[in-house]
Amino acid sequence: MQINPAILVTNISDLLIQATSLMDVVSEIDIDIINWSRTNTKTIDVHTALNNKIPLKMNFDLMMDRPKESIKELIYDKRVKTIIINSECKDNIEELIDLIHYYKKRAGMSINPNNDLDVVEPYIKVLDLIEIYTIEPGAQGNSFLPERLDLAPNLKMMGFEGLIETDGGTNLDTIGVFKQYPIDILSVGSYLSKAKDPTKAYLLLKKVADSI
Repeated sequence: MQINPAILVTNISDLLIQATSLMDVVSEIDIDIINWSRTNTKTIDVHTALNNKIPLKMNFDLMMDRPKESIKELIYDKRVKTIIINSECKDNIEELIDLIHYYKKRAGMSINPNNDLDVVEPYIKVLDLIEIYTIEPGAQGNSFLPERLDLAPNLKMMGFEGLIETDGGTNLDTIGVFKQYPIDILSVGSYLSKAKDPTKAYLLLKKVADSI
């Protein structure tokens, strides 16, 4: 099971601090970009987030109503590995997936806590990754929603062959629950961002995850 640090910040300085604190133990990071009507939260934008020299692969989780222009920036950066759009975005989803694939990036889709799998079913065959929000998205540290993990085996039964990722609620107390499901990637936020020693916290979580 892969563990990616999830970075949700409002300025480039905090992004650099969080990313560099884990550079010795990870090869990629997840960057959350929030600018939508679902919450009042707004984060750093894509243009600012890319303005760094971090030698890590970057996955962008676009919690945006209109992500098209941001995607047009992301596709040209060689460090960008995955671009995740939200199932409720208002741009043409098929066009966005085609654009992401054209530039050899992985195309993902996130599922909100109020959604069932019918929102991703039309795209099952073309998505490389599906991300399940296991907290209410918009802020790190929101309450864990373990019932959402049931979507993972249901995706497998629907024939999804790509990667399944979860975002939210992962820590030493809950890692055992995640391990009971067919999940490939854990996107981990506050457990790492609030740790006194992020590297030590990451290695401990990974050790526990691998030992269960």
